Amino acid sequence: MQILIYTEKATPRFTYVLDELLKERMGLKYEVVTDKQDYLQSFLPGICYGRARVRKGNEIYIPAAGLVLENEVKEIVPEVSVFENIPVLFPVHENGDLPFDIFSAAFYMLSRYEEYLPFEQDEHGRFPAALSLAHRKDFLEVPVVDSWALILEKKLITVFPGLSFREKEYRFLPTFDVDQVFAVQDKPVMRFLGGSLKAGDFAARWKIRRGRTKDPFDTFALIRRLHEPTGLKPFFFFHTGKWGKFDKSISPEKESVRQVIRECNTWGRVGLHPSYRSHDEPELLRWEKERLEKVLGCTVTASRQHFIRLRLPETYRRFLEVGIREDYSMGFPELPGFRAGTSRPFRWFDLQHNETTGLTVYPFAVMDGALKKKYGSKGEEVLRSLSILQQKIENTGGWFVQLWHNHTLSDQDDWQGWKHLYEEWLEKAIHGK
Repeated sequence: MQILIYTEKATPRFTYVLDELLKERMGLKYEVVTDKQDYLQSFLPGICYGRARVRKGNEIYIPAAGLVLENEVKEIVPEVSVFENIPVLFPVHENGDLPFDIFSAAFYMLSRYEEYLPFEQDEHGRFPAALSLAHRKDFLEVPVVDSWALILEKKLITVFPGLSFREKEYRFLPTFDVDQVFAVQDKPVMRFLGGSLKAGDFAARWKIRRGRTKDPFDTFALIRRLHEPTGLKPFFFFHTGKWGKFDKSISPEKESVRQVIRECNTWGRVGLHPSYRSHDEPELLRWEKERLEKVLGCTVTASRQHFIRLRLPETYRRFLEVGIREDYSMGFPELPGFRAGTSRPFRWFDLQHNETTGLTVYPFAVMDGALKKKYGSKGEEVLRSLSILQQKIENTGGWFVQLWHNHTLSDQDDWQGWKHLYEEWLEKAIHGK
């Protein structure tokens, strides 16, 4: 059954958010009309989005705050209220069937509207989690867009009981950023000597270099052993850039590195982890992508930013220019939660160009570094935090995308005990409640 949407003005923003909420999440067909008589004469279930009700029945009325009916980008800080124990944006005080403008609210979060406005960057040129509305209003760890969609679906079922909706399914996707394939093995001589002198463990490193001891960062066989029996295909993002202050990768020209990348692609998926430098020198992005493609012998279409150096709209436009169609950078490296208010994949809307693009964004909910920074080695607290996030995602039928690193499972230095912790978490992550 199709739904008829009435509004006085159809815009690219409105179509985008209707697609994301109604079509992608609920599996509903809809048509937008701007002629009031066409809407009144139709017997189809209706949603009226505007300044007043139009029908006397067979309609859900959502008063419009109007963000999705505009075209410009302007300074705006949405009011935050609470409805059914869920934080909501753009509350409306008219007699609507929902007490907030769900379309403007979802668009504000999914478009990352606030990241297009002037802000004070952190030391890596990023939008800090602390500046986000979600953090300031204490709903960063709530997938609000997913919750709002369920509120709307509940209202639609009540008013139009004949509608059927797409089934929601919890998914778990383990992903790993590979900043360095190896800690010691096959590093250039000067980097090997410098690292050994700094750490004061030349003998131990020499054994690794000579192949007598396994490199601690070479955890790929372990990752395979943990995931393969579950049917999960982990996603690996390999750094193929040049060496630098924040780029410590080993060249993929090394056969040992090439072998790891190729093997991971046989039982998992492989994407690009662009260098830190590529954020400031965008011409490097294509070169690094082609370098990875040469190793794999196939086209690479997925990527995640090193250090999560994501800047809108520049980063995503560069991705599209070089053929990247999937991004996994949407999250905060310093805090768990939902940067775009959702755990589900969504299409990127270029706010400045005012258009829906061909890039799909896969947001991650938590990064290993954020957990370690917050809880240290307190494994029970880490597991508790992960379980709370998982329950929220599962309750809304979302995707739990986690960001870990190959070196997290090395049991080295600050990461001692995290291998066992990950094994314990994986069992819970897969089976949910």
